[in-house]
Amino acid sequence: MTDRAARLSVGALLATMVLALAVVEVYDTDAWTHLALGRSIAAERGFPKSEPLNFPDGPAPYYNDEWLFDVILYLAHAAAGLAGVILLKAVGLAATFYVLYRDALLPPDAPSHRALGAVVAGIALAACVPVARYRFVERPDIALMLFLGVTVYALNAYVSTGRRLLWGIPVLYALWANMHPSVVVGLAPFAAFLVGGGAQRAIQRWYGATLPGTPTARQLRGIALTFVASLVATLANPYGPGALLAPFRLGASSWLFADIEELQPLTLIGDPAPFVIAALVGASFLLAAPRVSLTSLALAVPILSLGLSARRFMFLSVIVGAPILARHMRWALARIVPAGAARKLAVALGTVGVLAVTAFTGLALAGVQPLAGPWRPGIGFDTALVPEGALRYLDRAGVTGRVLNTPHWGGYIAWRDLPRRAPFVDGRWRRPAAMLEEAILARERPGSLDRLRERLGFEIILLDYPAVELSHGAVVQDVDLGLAHPGWALVYWDDLALVYLRRDGPFRGVVERDEYRQVKPANGVRQLDHRLAKGLASQTLEAELRRNIVETGSLTGRIFLGALYNTLGSHDRAIDVLRSIRERPVAHRELAFAYARRGDLRRAIEQSMELLRFDDDPSVLYNLGLAWSKLGHDGEAIRYLERARARDELFLQAYPALVEAYRRTARPDRAREIEAAYPSVLQRARAREHVGRGEALYFAGAHAPAAAEFAAALQLDPGSAQAMMYLGLSRLELGEGNDALRLEERALAANPRLGGAHWGLARIYQQRGERDRARRHLREYLRLEPHGQWYREARQALRQKP
Repeated sequence: MTDRAARLSVGALLATMVLALAVVEVYDTDAWTHLALGRSIAAERGFPKSEPLNFPDGPAPYYNDEWLFDVILYLAHAAAGLAGVILLKAVGLAATFYVLYRDALLPPDAPSHRALGAVVAGIALAACVPVARYRFVERPDIALMLFLGVTVYALNAYVSTGRRLLWGIPVLYALWANMHPSVVVGLAPFAAFLVGGGAQRAIQRWYGATLPGTPTARQLRGIALTFVASLVATLANPYGPGALLAPFRLGASSWLFADIEELQPLTLIGDPAPFVIAALVGASFLLAAPRVSLTSLALAVPILSLGLSARRFMFLSVIVGAPILARHMRWALARIVPAGAARKLAVALGTVGVLAVTAFTGLALAGVQPLAGPWRPGIGFDTALVPEGALRYLDRAGVTGRVLNTPHWGGYIAWRDLPRRAPFVDGRWRRPAAMLEEAILARERPGSLDRLRERLGFEIILLDYPAVELSHGAVVQDVDLGLAHPGWALVYWDDLALVYLRRDGPFRGVVERDEYRQVKPANGVRQLDHRLAKGLASQTLEAELRRNIVETGSLTGRIFLGALYNTLGSHDRAIDVLRSIRERPVAHRELAFAYARRGDLRRAIEQSMELLRFDDDPSVLYNLGLAWSKLGHDGEAIRYLERARARDELFLQAYPALVEAYRRTARPDRAREIEAAYPSVLQRARAREHVGRGEALYFAGAHAPAAAEFAAALQLDPGSAQAMMYLGLSRLELGEGNDALRLEERALAANPRLGGAHWGLARIYQQRGERDRARRHLREYLRLEPHGQWYREARQALRQKP
């Protein structure tokens, strides 16, 4: 095989790998927004006069700086359905990685090392594909990947080989500016080549040293002229310079960065891959010394920094970093591998690389974890990610109109249902921040919901399950955590979505027929115990759960039914309902309980071990310890009981069990230590129970009883910063501001990182009219608890003018 054939084969294999991995069902809900917007433009044969997807509270002007991408995506769908959409995406991504591969081969190696360089570049890029795979989605980021890769390749090719691909870049940028405002990122390569290239020419002139990729004066002029032409070309869009400012407007929106998951900052523990790539790229610059290109360095630093700033931008570390890493690896090997051995090494590495790429791709497509990820290979879309079941229910029930919806479902509702049903907001989140804030708070605040409905006139609410409990007093008050407003009825729920209709609205008949009056799925399985304790007949709960299972096939309904049977002591029936459910922690918990009550400890242990994959809650560890103890394995029992105690020092049940286990293993000294610690732990645990009851009362609005609970907690544990903080908040609600101030200051002295105390101080100073002090404490609260109990109220307060 010739060197040219080897290079083409490696590139084709890389592109095939990406193509295969990109042919997956649509799973990013923003794809539906883009399809719906493209359809609206095609239907109008131009831009609509006003916002076409969401129902506005006034004629909202149309704005779409990604219109060309939307039209292309919709035309692909019109031509070949979802197959056309998915294949368009896959081909674009395969082309992107082929371009990155060609860029990684610049400047060309010596003839003797070209095959080796091709194999090394292919392996380096293939190893980085999994890092970018999360962004293999039907979104305009595809344009960013492809056009940024082409830009860097064209600049490198112009400087290293003289090829004039660069002259086509202005046309590319005119297209890019109409597909995605990320075109501003495309200006970074020009800046890097002009600044880095100019610096390298200065070094060449002053010191006589020529670094790789040093442009001639003529090339610098060509790059500068192309840069100007490209910048002018970006203005060829319906919004002129304003389209280029969209990323900066996004960056200035602290609200979006706080609430949209993909804009959250990266962490080394949670998202190690881009940090690893950045570290490898940095190390490769040292490896390439003294042939370091200042142009590559000037390109890598800002783009890799952007790639490390948020989950949304992680793929940039691959688009820019992977070719640089591959290039430096080529240079390093060229220095140490003799010409005679280069071809043999290329064959060996190539064989390993082909096997590795084939194995990875095959295992990923076969669904083997963790290589598979959340994607399903094939053509179509995953109905488990969009509220298809809920919308089918609304179809059957004849319910149409405006929908107050979870934002990331808005595009799908618009694509599927317009004009029958119109969403409040789609994945673009284009609503005033205050309105979006109120829409989120409306879930637990009836007043907010009433104000929104009065303004917007919706009759349907379609929500996902709340991520956390929104009100600690909900169970006490029988409040539905899915939607707290008593004027709205839950008429449908499945594993993904909750549908509410207004009781006195136009769909009263549907409410009377379909309302779930007892089961509130957002409240969790423990609500069943509460309802039974209040005297509700178990047959009523069972009937609602069986109805849900029949109508929706909901796993959640089956888990609730199994939990109900466990509560009633029907453990065999619980096992029959639950044993086929695999990836739900609650199912494993209920199965472990059922098997333990039936005396089948081995299976109880198996289910508890499965549960530990999801949750190392001390109660799980404690139950494992008890099961091993009953089987006579005290060593295993001690291991899990000690883990339960380490997980929560105040988990009281673990102490007596540990004492007995240590005594049985002839370790009385350890038993005595635990016995000696128990009284203090017991007192602190009782204090925590008072705090828990006080929290429920506080959030239920019963501030005087709450204050009594917090005071009782402090009697038992005078150093409890949590009790001081909540007692201060309760006293503030009772009009005792001076006491509240002292308590919040004591709480901060006991725990300087207790954000709630800053929230309390902010409220106290707001009431006193000391706005500067209040704002300082609000900012500190948000720094310590960016998603804490009161973070939305804190952000609202900070948005108000001082």
